[in-house]
Amino acid sequence: GGDVFAISSNGTSWLLSGMGSGVVDPLQTGRNGHLQTNHLSVGLFDGKEFTDLSRELPEKMDGILYANGYNGNYWLIGGGYLGRGVPFEFDGSRLIDLTSVIERYVHSFHSVQSIAWNGQYWLIGGIGFLAKFDGSRFTDLSTSLVNSLSSRTTSAKFFSVNSMAWNGS
Repeated sequence: GGDVFAISSNGTSWLLSGMGSGVVDPLQTGRNGHLQTNHLSVGLFDGKEFTDLSRELPEKMDGILYANGYNGNYWLIGGGYLGRGVPFEFDGSRLIDLTSVIERYVHSFHSVQSIAWNGQYWLIGGIGFLAKFDGSRFTDLSTSLVNSLSSRTTSAKFFSVNSMAWNGS
């Protein structure tokens, strides 16, 4: 059981991400010491079969993978819960945790809510942040976004980047 929050394709398979319900690891406990039943969830659908990759995630936590996208080489997947964010790279065979990388560059990093690819680089947005990712380094764009919003109106507040799309220019 659970919920799907994002779907993207590489042309032959679909990647689905969201929140799973049920115990993934019987030894995994939540903050209260009880079995963790809600968890980050990701799966692959090849047109015939679903493969649950949730056990392969390098980070297992109570949370939701809200966003994913494909750039021609790999998927970028992100989510989190309660101010704790996680981004992963998935090349079709292994999942790589990028959390320590983004935390070095983006000081207001929290849960990832949106991901988009423009053919050159990724934009990753979420609770309290916006960042550019070139495949190896993150650039924090949060301050530029806040400054842009506040220059247009004195009542603008920046809380979260929940959705984004590339229009070609």
